[in-house]
Amino acid sequence: MRISVIAVGRARKGPERALFDDFAGRLAWPIALVEVEERRPLPAAQKVRSEGELLRARVPKGAVTVALDGRGKALSREEFATRLGRWRDDGIDEIAFLIGGADGLDGAVIETAALTLSLGAMTWPHLWCAACSPSNSTGRSRFSPAIPTTAPVRHRARAFSGQMVQCGRKVP
Repeated sequence: MRISVIAVGRARKGPERALFDDFAGRLAWPIALVEVEERRPLPAAQKVRSEGELLRARVPKGAVTVALDGRGKALSREEFATRLGRWRDDGIDEIAFLIGGADGLDGAVIETAALTLSLGAMTWPHLWCAACSPSNSTGRSRFSPAIPTTAPVRHRARAFSGQMVQCGRKVP
């Protein structure tokens, strides 16, 4: 299976790009970051629509699309792994994660996506979203043995329940 992360904006060198590259390196599946950008000064609604067209135009033929949107469904790691495993078992060769610009995703992108996924109510830098989406499948072999990974399981579902964690340490 191949993964495409198609995002509005441009990745610059820095910690976000390093995070994406780090997590991408942990996956056994190939992953491509595709960036699109609407440079014309358009009103927000028009810009969102145009960005949506640019995103959809870069989706590989036959790919299942996952729109990342705060209004989407929040899945646990196990639920996400199960969904990926089902697509893989159904013969899906590619998954495309779509990330909108500053004003969000066009409604047409959300309506045509196989899954609209929320990473939570907070706003994240695009490359963090790009890194977090497919990287949620790292360590999947613990939940779905057929999903390959080169990284060990570092977090268990129960590890964060009822406690605050900052940089891997419990916060009182």
